[in-house]
Amino acid sequence: MDKAWLFVLGAQKCGTTTLADLINEHPLVYVPPIKETYFFCDEMEYEKGSRWYLEEYYSSRRADAMQVHCDATPFYLASRAAIDRIHTFVQGRRASFIVCLRDPVARAYSAYWHQRRLGNERLLFEEALEVEGERIEKSIANRDRWWRHAYVEIGMYGKHLEYAVERLGKDRVLVLTEEDLASSRRAAERVFSFAGLEVPHFDAASKRSNPAAMPRLKTLQSLVTRENVIKKLARAVVPRELRSAIGNRILELNSRRFTYPPMAQSTRELLEQKFAEDRGRLRGLGLPVPRSWAN
Repeated sequence: MDKAWLFVLGAQKCGTTTLADLINEHPLVYVPPIKETYFFCDEMEYEKGSRWYLEEYYSSRRADAMQVHCDATPFYLASRAAIDRIHTFVQGRRASFIVCLRDPVARAYSAYWHQRRLGNERLLFEEALEVEGERIEKSIANRDRWWRHAYVEIGMYGKHLEYAVERLGKDRVLVLTEEDLASSRRAAERVFSFAGLEVPHFDAASKRSNPAAMPRLKTLQSLVTRENVIKKLARAVVPRELRSAIGNRILELNSRRFTYPPMAQSTRELLEQKFAEDRGRLRGLGLPVPRSWAN
């Protein structure tokens, strides 16, 4: 029997890792060791075909035993191409879609420091905002991962949700905010009930995955995250699940907690202006803007 699907569409730095970890605790749902497959939004990955996608991420014995397969790639929501491809993929399949939202101003700043941690960002935040459009255009032209520096664009939730709801169906899209994720038990009840699954009796103490951090050793971070000879050799002889487990453990041990500096007030005000109209779009979809988000 074909599997049901559960997609966490986004948005990045809005609690998607926390949610994916929670979903992974369900005994009938399979989440790949690398939750972000990028398959539907990365041009070169998508060209490998859906058969490759299923074999690469969902062909293990454990995956085969599960009723539901989950793909939690937080950049899908901001990519119309990804939404279109997912729409085609789920035809004839039972599918549910989860979207996590956070104050877009805070999200943009958090995403910036995340890219600093990964070694993908060298500009000051204000400089990065000024050249965001140029960077996105250049990345798309080079078939690169344009979302790495899309600090404002990914936060245009209203615009992206309008399209996702139109293509995927409003009744199949569940939107959660940071308030919804504050309680793991409450979040589990909403997500699993929405996906047509029984809410399991597990210890779902409130937690937060993927906190702000910086690498202790940048060289070790690059060895795990960037393309190199060692990774190519490992890919040829080590199964994906084992590679992922080893890589995640190395990154965890190499991380140190980090508190990034406060955003400049003038920058915050600029971002508030950029997101003002889009918040109206959210309200137009019947989604109230949380009180914690500045108006």
